[in-house]
Amino acid sequence: MLSRDVEFLPEFSGFSLSSANVVTGSIKLTLHEQNPSAELVSQLTALGFTKNPVTDSFQLIREIRGERYTIEGSLPLEKLENEYQVSMSIPRGPSIQPDVLLQRL
Repeated sequence: MLSRDVEFLPEFSGFSLSSANVVTGSIKLTLHEQNPSAELVSQLTALGFTKNPVTDSFQLIREIRGERYTIEGSLPLEKLENEYQVSMSIPRGPSIQPDVLLQRL
């Protein structure tokens, strides 16, 4: 998995939770390395990364969507190496309660 060997800077934006418990938002991954090798550029391009002409860095922007579930017990999930805070807009109403959030990406 490339993300375990190469450092990316993640940026989360536009996350919201609908009254139907659907989570949407976007993630932008920016390659931290300023002068990647030709092999790495080839791998990044194959994954859909493009070079930002302003910052001269490789980036990938993806819209993601998932569903919110209440988890009881534990699940065999692969966790991220670092924790990331994501701000999310949540509709008002009695059906929205703070819960554990699981997204299927």
